[in-house]
Amino acid sequence: MKAFSIAALLLVAGPSPAAAESRTDVTVGPLLSIQPAGYHDALPYLDNGISGTKPGLFVSLRHRTAKDLVLMLELSAARKMSVSQSGRLVFQESGAPCGSFSSSGCGPAITRHSDTLVSALVGKRFGEGRGGCQIMAGPTLIFGKPQQNDFTIEDAAGRLALTAGLDIEIPLGDTIELAPSVRYSRALRGERDFYVGLGANIFRIGVGLRFGRSRR
Repeated sequence: MKAFSIAALLLVAGPSPAAAESRTDVTVGPLLSIQPAGYHDALPYLDNGISGTKPGLFVSLRHRTAKDLVLMLELSAARKMSVSQSGRLVFQESGAPCGSFSSSGCGPAITRHSDTLVSALVGKRFGEGRGGCQIMAGPTLIFGKPQQNDFTIEDAAGRLALTAGLDIEIPLGDTIELAPSVRYSRALRGERDFYVGLGANIFRIGVGLRFGRSRR
């Protein structure tokens, strides 16, 4: 019993090889952004909401503590989505042709939008050695405003989102990893999001290269 107690004490007090390592690294790579529309075919108000699947890029700075807690700052952006819109919700300021009566609506107008996301994520890494995965979540700032033709629509995209994500670590060398990732962001859109049919769900799938050095 005494020997068992001593062994248990040593396990608790003595750092394991896997837990003794912290790491700071940078990840960069391409992504695919998938954004469903807020709604479809709502004529006579709006025929098409903004949606699209577009390529993009992301870069992240990550710190992994000795206890495998993860702190990450991430920037991701994608090419602009584009859709032709007609209906009563199309702004006259866009310069789109309008009917003789206010109920006739306007259009077509070309509406474009891209969400640039800056996320502060906190999570936990699971795995032994250099391979593993990590689960994270945190707040996100949204940058970008929709435009109908050349008219910018204020208070539509919103400023904040909540993001959750999963990364997988695949070692390629001593200081480099392949890091496939998935992100889901729930955007808190502005009061005018329905004017352009902008959805709240943002999915981003990336494959990055992670560069960094381990230290003890």
